[in-house]
Amino acid sequence: MDSIGPVSTVFPGRQPLGLFTVSIDANGRLKLPVKLKEFLDKFPDKTFFCTSLDGRIGQIYPIPVWDKYQEFLDSTEDRVRAKRVMFRAQSLGAEADLDGQGRITLPPQLRSGLNLQTAQELRLLVDRGVVQILTQSVYDEMSREGEGDAAGDVIALEQAGLGKGIR
Repeated sequence: MDSIGPVSTVFPGRQPLGLFTVSIDANGRLKLPVKLKEFLDKFPDKTFFCTSLDGRIGQIYPIPVWDKYQEFLDSTEDRVRAKRVMFRAQSLGAEADLDGQGRITLPPQLRSGLNLQTAQELRLLVDRGVVQILTQSVYDEMSREGEGDAAGDVIALEQAGLGKGIR
């Protein structure tokens, strides 16, 4: 959803970069890496919306960021798709709190819907303020898609202005 507007205006600080490897414990808790915990701790509300928009990739939304997504879904002209996405998000999701040790309990319906297992290796990354939860199979699929024409991609983006004005 690239058209949700200036979500960055709701970020209390810079989002972490890179990919993080984690797993879920026997109680369904995801222990966040320090950089992710520090980012999420900067939001005033320690309650987050854990869900999936597509039924493949899990998300942890800080409430102000989820509000922006919901505003977009409420206002888009594509009502049929918006209703399906919202229904999926609500049926797979629930609010969850970040505890003092940087753990967040993923809702059972989300764990079941995404087939997330205890001790399964997961990858986390932050995209526009949202923590994305990737299973190994989704990560592998995205890695294959990302290979494409790496050199050509960079050349085309540089010609479009990537890196200009940086000294």
